[in-house]
Amino acid sequence: EMLPKAVEVMEKFHFADAFVTYGGCRALAMWLRDLPNGEMPNVHLRSALLRCMERLPITKDALQNCDPPLGKVVVKLQQNPKETVGNRKLAAQLVQRWLRQVLTPKPEDRSLDSLIAGEEEERTGNITRPEEETDESLKLLEEDSAKRMHPTIPIIKGHEYVVRPVPTDQPVPRHKDSLESNRGKLAEVLKAMSRPNKKAYRPYSVSIAGRTLNAH
Repeated sequence: EMLPKAVEVMEKFHFADAFVTYGGCRALAMWLRDLPNGEMPNVHLRSALLRCMERLPITKDALQNCDPPLGKVVVKLQQNPKETVGNRKLAAQLVQRWLRQVLTPKPEDRSLDSLIAGEEEERTGNITRPEEETDESLKLLEEDSAKRMHPTIPIIKGHEYVVRPVPTDQPVPRHKDSLESNRGKLAEVLKAMSRPNKKAYRPYSVSIAGRTLNAH
């Protein structure tokens, strides 16, 4: 009897934030965790709560302050072979969403860390701004167009990109093999055999009469 009322409250948009803020994650974890005898709760209960959690704005702080931990309960449902395929997919989507929240730093934290590390750079555009068109520039364009006998080809200006992070890997230097070594001699022979203008090597050729083969 309580499940439909709880689902109705969680599905209301204006109650979602309040539900998460005032201990809703703890109630979800207690409903979804295993029973005292080790069995899983009712399958209808699990399905309904997972669908509701998909719409709830569960934040990283709410997961960290939850006891029992809701994240561990959902991961256990995802890895349980007795769980239905649909519920395991929902649990996997929730886990991936929460992991992105945990691993992605906040914008203010990221800027603070970059300032401390001294890596904050002034981001300015590398492409020069085109000059403003004036009456004189337009007059020059018209004169140039009148002298030209063919239309101009439109040229798209290139963009300058900055590679981040800067690569630190360097190619491994390889020394050229000496021609006196076996490896160098073999490389020269292979280079000569791979030439496109080289005649194909034929150990036998047909005689002029066409009846026998001449061995070379």
